[in-house]
Amino acid sequence: MTESKRHYDSARRRQRAAATRARLRASAGRLFAERGYVATTVEAIAGDAGLAVQTFYAVYGSKRAVLFALLDEGEAAADLPGLLAGLRGTSDPRRQLRLVVDFNLRLFERVADLLEVRRAAGTTDPDVAAVDREGTERRRAGQAELVRGWASRAALKPGVGEPEAADMLWGLTSPNLYRLFVVERRWPGPRYGDWLFTTLEWLLFGPSDSAVDLAGRGALDAGRGAVARAAQPDHRSGSHGGSPAPLLSQTPASDRAGHAQSEETDVGAAVHRSLDLP
Repeated sequence: MTESKRHYDSARRRQRAAATRARLRASAGRLFAERGYVATTVEAIAGDAGLAVQTFYAVYGSKRAVLFALLDEGEAAADLPGLLAGLRGTSDPRRQLRLVVDFNLRLFERVADLLEVRRAAGTTDPDVAAVDREGTERRRAGQAELVRGWASRAALKPGVGEPEAADMLWGLTSPNLYRLFVVERRWPGPRYGDWLFTTLEWLLFGPSDSAVDLAGRGALDAGRGAVARAAQPDHRSGSHGGSPAPLLSQTPASDRAGHAQSEETDVGAAVHRSLDLP
């Protein structure tokens, strides 16, 4: 047999093996979602894929292994390397937060059902439960490192400490919250992603410069409008004079600051209420 023939046969074997693995993963993922982890048997997975049970064991060896393979596949499809490269490529905390939110949205769109399967499987399989805890802690540790960088650059909002910021990022980017909003309440993914980003941005960093600029422009436009109205004759009284309308709020600065603080508190309270997860 020539070298080229051996190389061709080897490539064909790899292609067939990859196709077999893909068929088993697809069948397992579908049956896990329909029946649950416990009720899905190896025989059912192999039969759905049109393969022998011995083939399943030769390829994956256990249901646990194929479940982990499905989760790895989802993580790869969500482009974890792209996330890590993006985080290294910018020092802007808000941009980094957007990258994290977008990655989590891509990931949960692919594996939300599997994460629930893994959680449920952990109630009967101690090894799966250990992996579930490990995945949760790995996510928390990775995010805590990111928050540490934000804190070192004094990017966090005054009054928000590093541990609190890490808790907020970890809690609000959890698959449980995604399930509540997108799966149960039927929020479109992009809407959920935008809401999650703006909520975390406010809680962690405060209003963005663009939001502040927009508010400033709005106040300026309102002031200009008030000036124009004050310059117009008052046809109702029949006079051309009278007291001009106030150009800006007459609320004392201290009251305005208190109002802004209460708005921030309301936002925080709403978010904390949304974390009352089952």
